[in-house]
Amino acid sequence: MLFGLYALLLGQDNNWDMRNYHLYNGFAFLHDKLAIDLAPGGMQSYFTPTLDVLTWLLYAGLPAPLVGFALGVLHGLAFVIVFDIVRCALDGTNERRSERTALWISLAGALTANYLSGIGNSMGDNTTALLVLLAVSLTLKHWDLLAQASLRAVVLALTIGALTGAASGLKLTNTMYAIALCAGCLVHPGNVLARLRIGFAAGIGVIVGLVASGGYWFATMWQTFRNPFFPQFSNLFPNPLVPPIGVADLRWFPSSVLDALLWPFIFSFHSQRISDTPIRQVIWALLYAAAILWVARAVWRALTARRATSLTSRQAFVLVFIAVGYVVWLKMFSVYRYVVAMEMLAPLALYVLVHDMLPGRAGKRIATWLITFATLVVVAHGAPTYGHVRWARTGFHADTPAISEPRRTTGVLPGGAQGLSWLVTQFPPDVAFVTLEPNVLVTSRYNERLKDIIAQRGGPAYVVIGGLENSRRETVRKAQALADETGLLRSDWGCAVARRVVDGLHLDLALKPDEAGRCRFTLRAGDEAALQTENAAQVKQTAALLEAHGLRMTSTACGTYRGWIGNHSIEYQWCPIELLR
Repeated sequence: MLFGLYALLLGQDNNWDMRNYHLYNGFAFLHDKLAIDLAPGGMQSYFTPTLDVLTWLLYAGLPAPLVGFALGVLHGLAFVIVFDIVRCALDGTNERRSERTALWISLAGALTANYLSGIGNSMGDNTTALLVLLAVSLTLKHWDLLAQASLRAVVLALTIGALTGAASGLKLTNTMYAIALCAGCLVHPGNVLARLRIGFAAGIGVIVGLVASGGYWFATMWQTFRNPFFPQFSNLFPNPLVPPIGVADLRWFPSSVLDALLWPFIFSFHSQRISDTPIRQVIWALLYAAAILWVARAVWRALTARRATSLTSRQAFVLVFIAVGYVVWLKMFSVYRYVVAMEMLAPLALYVLVHDMLPGRAGKRIATWLITFATLVVVAHGAPTYGHVRWARTGFHADTPAISEPRRTTGVLPGGAQGLSWLVTQFPPDVAFVTLEPNVLVTSRYNERLKDIIAQRGGPAYVVIGGLENSRRETVRKAQALADETGLLRSDWGCAVARRVVDGLHLDLALKPDEAGRCRFTLRAGDEAALQTENAAQVKQTAALLEAHGLRMTSTACGTYRGWIGNHSIEYQWCPIELLR
């Protein structure tokens, strides 16, 4: 419940991924738009849409604040699962009776920056982390059963594998956890045959879960593009629309071997290396330093014929799970959002390593200080999110132009950083939408396909141009909303008072007469002119982009409309275009 309330406090989800493809993907799947659209949300238009369908249905059927609260409560279940994991990991040690220790470590896991930044949002990282953490919890809870040569043990191994496989099918970035889970099973204290049996059964479970949650979409992508992961991995599954590439987003990877070796230290103090959002955390740097010291100590003790470690096999599983998951993440993605499940277990791993190096009260005290320090860094600096705005009852809605022939009409999105594909969900489903420059490398065949769609539909085509927003315009909207609530501007006296306040305090506002003979807040003349100039420049820039792709604007007399995400409004233009002959 607390996490649900926290989601309400944050406000309406407004992250770029939501605006760019999460909302669109759910809408597109339900209305079979794969057959008529071309990458409205860029390369992400072709990601598995299951979670996005649920998001779309929630926002379409429920008040937005209730959706946010429900997602927050759902994500809050991670804390309960982490608590169970910590208790299992400490079982059989001197800490076994300390519920307070387990609760404190679990709370530190729930106060990690990555997890907090995704509470109540639609990105899916916190949601799929539940499946991954549940798999870890079941593994540790039934650790002894796994070694048995019984049907129950095989079913259990299949189940834990299927959970991580299902998470991978819903969001492919979770494949690193499937690999990590299977690797972790190999440290089971059973004999070699038992370890191989557990790992093999878990691997089969991964495949089953992957096919169950994402197989239908991979098959659709194969049938449509001959690439189950289109447009990624086109180096393995060639398609004429895109050049041979592997993972499409290469911005986040280390730039050298030294960078890779020092990566946890680097991204802990320069989070922009792995995230668009500046997030303060030090748990990864502390854990990495502790791991280096622990390995050095273990090697030294082994060389001097002493017992290298007193870790239990359950604790070894957690450490291997995080270590292998981290290495695979570093090699495949290096995007911060994807390590939610690992980061929630990082305080546990740090505690286990420090306590193993320094048994007794000294180790517990130092581990307590380190984990508390890492938690305070997050709490003190806050956990920046990926974007929220004030709530409104309806999460997403927009004014749209009248369209007489939706089956023949095409909308063109320029692409870029604005994230406009959510507007597609406000138009009739039969209107086709295409993107000029998606956020992935494309070939000339892509542009030919785009023009073919417009030509074959045979009706009018329009380009969607996002209007530039001025912070002062938002100030005007807020001031007018307050005036409407209080009735301040419904009398000549109120208008006179407002005018004196605006002039006396030199506010970035102006007042103009309204239709009722009273007044309304508006932009100052200079601000309005500047905004019009900037929007005109953007229209001109878009016109040049269109011509580079064989299209042109037929008129600069564009229709101007507004859309709302929560209580935040945006402006967009709907401009007629045609194919160049």
